[in-house]
Amino acid sequence: MMKIDGTLALVTGASQGIGAAIAKELAGRGVKTILLARNKDLLQKLTHEIAELGGKALYYAVDLSDVSDTEQVLQRVKDEHGVPDIIVNNAGVGRFIRIEETSPEEAREMIALPYLAAFDVTRYFIEDMLARNSGQLTFINSPASVQ
Repeated sequence: MMKIDGTLALVTGASQGIGAAIAKELAGRGVKTILLARNKDLLQKLTHEIAELGGKALYYAVDLSDVSDTEQVLQRVKDEHGVPDIIVNNAGVGRFIRIEETSPEEAREMIALPYLAAFDVTRYFIEDMLARNSGQLTFINSPASVQ
C-alpha cells in the first residue's frame, strides 16, 4: 500500500459528490490536496471544511472543458506546488434524463468532459511522473444510465 501522508494530490470535480468525499478523505490522511472544479463557492466551502478537520487543501476554480484555462491552472499548480503524487480524475457533467430527452450535442458534452478533462490533466503531468518513476492515477466515471 502506498504511503500517502505528506504527499500531494490533485482532485478534479472536487466541489461536490464523490470528488469532495475523496478530497476530504485524502486531506484527513495527511495529504495536501488541490481541489479543481468550476464552482468557486463550493470549492471555498470545502477548503474551509477540510481546514476545520485539520487537513490541508487549496483550490483553483477552472473549467476543465476549456483547454487553455486548464493548462494555465495546471501550470500554476506545478509552479506553486510541484507535480502531484496522486491525481484523481473525477470531473464530469451530466443530467439524469431519458435518452429521448437528451440532444446529441448534450450527450457528446456529457461524454467529452470526463474523458477529455482526464486526458488533459494526466497528459500535463505524466512525463514528470514517469521521469521520477512515481505517481498514482485514478479515473472515475459517473454513472451514465438509470434503469
